[in-house]
Parts: sequence; structure tokens; C-alpha cells
Amino acid sequence: MTPLVEIARSFDPEPAFVKRSYLQANGVFVVLLNAQHLGVDPNLRIALGGYRLAVPAAQAVLARSLLDSVQTPETQEDLDYSTAAGRKPEWKKNWYFMLAALMFGIPFLPLYHSRRVMLLQNFAITPVYLIALFLWLFVARR
Repeated sequence: MTPLVEIARSFDPEPAFVKRSYLQANGVFVVLLNAQHLGVDPNLRIALGGYRLAVPAAQAVLARSLLDSVQTPETQEDLDYSTAAGRKPEWKKNWYFMLAALMFGIPFLPLYHSRRVMLLQNFAITPVYLIALFLWLFVARR
């Protein structure tokens, strides 16, 4: 059995899993070290050295050349969104989410009220919740 050689290291799981899948698709046997440990406790990334890609020594040169052949964009502006969806994504600011967050958070403050006051507040706030839910479902998602 040939020894394993580390060819790449990443502290984020996404690049490590993408690299592993790319190498496996090209016929390289890849072992992703520390994936199980870091899947359970991601706070150990620095202590364990991150996600490490290891291949057999016989395939190390091929794996490094495959990883070096992939060109990644230098900056966010280099990404071309137009080819993926046919247009650039539109980033809309929705105030509905802030309204919903305030409405769902404020009524649950731990204040003591009599049953009559709580009943009146619940009847008063229920239409507001329904209006916010309607706006979020049918207006904000267009």
C-alpha cells in the first residue's frame, strides 16, 4: 500500500468537498482527512489543521496538476452571473422581513398581564400577523 500524500488543505468544508469531488470525477483516489471530526465539531478546524485532501503518492502529481488546471476567479467582480441564469441577480431590499421579525419577537416579551388583557391583545395582533404573512407570501416573493 502506498502512503498518502497531502495535496491541499482548506479550513472551509465547501472547497474541500468540491476539490474531492473533482478529483474523484477524474479518477483519482482521494481521502478527505478530518471530515468526520470537523463535521461533529467545526470549532476544531484550526486545532486539527482543517480539511486535508490526501491521495496515494503514485497519483500525487496527477492530482496536483488537475487542481492547478482549474482557474478560479480572483475577485467577486470576475464572476459572470449572466451565463448561469441568463441575467444578473437582482438584490431587492424587503422591509417585510424586518416587520415580520419585529412582530414575531415583540409579543413574546415576558410581561405579566391579566387573562382579559392577554385575550384582547391576541385578538388585536392576530390580523396584523395575518397581514404580514400575506405580504411575505404573496408580495415579497415575486
